[in-house]
This record gives sequence, C-alpha cells and structure tokens, in this order.
Amino acid sequence: MKEKVLRFIMTAFAIVCLTGMNQVKAQAKMQEPDLTTKTADYFIMEEAADKKGTVSAKIQNKLTVVEIPETVVIDDKEYTVTEITGLNYPDTLDFNLKQDAYKCKKNKKTTEIHLPKTLQKIEKGTFSNFSKLKKIVIDKDNKCFKVRNGAVLSKDGKILYGTLTIKGTYRIPRGVSKINDRAFAYSSVKKIILPSTCKKIGARAFYRCKNLKTVKNIKKVKKIGKGAFYGTQIKK
Repeated sequence: MKEKVLRFIMTAFAIVCLTGMNQVKAQAKMQEPDLTTKTADYFIMEEAADKKGTVSAKIQNKLTVVEIPETVVIDDKEYTVTEITGLNYPDTLDFNLKQDAYKCKKNKKTTEIHLPKTLQKIEKGTFSNFSKLKKIVIDKDNKCFKVRNGAVLSKDGKILYGTLTIKGTYRIPRGVSKINDRAFAYSSVKKIILPSTCKKIGARAFYRCKNLKTVKNIKKVKKIGKGAFYGTQIKK
C-alpha cells in the first residue's frame, strides 16, 4: 500500500512539474522584444559569450515585402536569426479545442517573404495568419527548408509547414509524408488533394478552415492529430 501511495505522489509531482514547464514555455513568448523593426520583432533565444547568440523573428504586419536577415545587432552584439513565426505567438495554454492559444491576428499587408539560409526552425502556424501572401523565397543555401508549389517544406520534402494564401483547391506536393501542426489553420482553402505519400496530419492542421469541404485520399492517412479538422466541414 505504501509503495502505491509513493508512486501516486511521485506521478502527481511529475505532472505538476511538467505543467509548470509548459506554462513557462507558453508564457515565454509574451516577453517584450529585444529589438523591434518594421520587418520583425526579435527575441533573444540564446546568449553566449564565446559565439554569436541566436534570435527568433516574429514577422510584423507593416511591410508588403518582408526580408528576414541572417543576423541582427542588439546592444552592439550580433545575433543569428534561426527561428521565425507570424503574428500568432501563444499567450495562454489550450485547454480545449474551442480555445486557441495561437491568436491569429491577420496579416493583411505582406505579399512576399524572403527567409535566410540561417533559418533552422519554423514555429507551427507561422504562415496561417497571412491573407495576401503570394510569394515565399528561401535562400538556396538553407539546409533545413525549401519552397515548392507554393509550400514551405523540409529540405527532404517530407514535411509541410505552410503555404501561400489559398482560397480554392490545393494539391499537396508529392513526397510530403506529414502536414505539420497548424499548417493550414484559418485558411480559406476549399479542397485539399493529398498525395499517396501523406501518412500523418498534425494537430489543428486545418483548424477552423470553415470553407474546407473535401480532402481527397484521406483514407490513406494513418494518423490524424487532435482537432486537425476542427471547425471545418470534414467529419473525422
């Protein structure tokens, strides 16, 4: 009996610790930016005395053409830009599907985005808040990402992170095996055609895509994340 009680206490303690960590992670994005520009707000992620630190760039809604640089200078120190997000930083934890921590503040200004070779991470839902995005360019020397058929993909073409603004039918590029979390959240897309290679659709991938009526080849998908089609006309 004592062993069961002890295990229960240890499990409860672990859950509390993990919850606390998640809260800290979710609230971290609420901090004031270390550098504010018309292009993006920059948040220091890593500080190191013997090498360049790294920053996350939150794309702003002030320019038609956004060009994210490889490095920025903050307080006379140079930082490498390794991460980006749109205007959808989480500021609270999600407790149910009706709640959306990633508040989708629409970017109605930007039509073109240029991303640097230093980019290593794209936050989930980064491109879901753009309503007029027509072009995305990623430096050809970037080792992590590329653009094909209007989609931002992993370098090997297996993961889809987001696309240009879509209002009609969209065919997922051949070779994509996973649609990342929130990749199409709030999109106006009406029809999705999946390739036979697509086996996984991430959580909230098509969250609140209210116009989405058809997803072809969905039966071939082996794993569908929580709320992937919440707020759509797809019954899954």
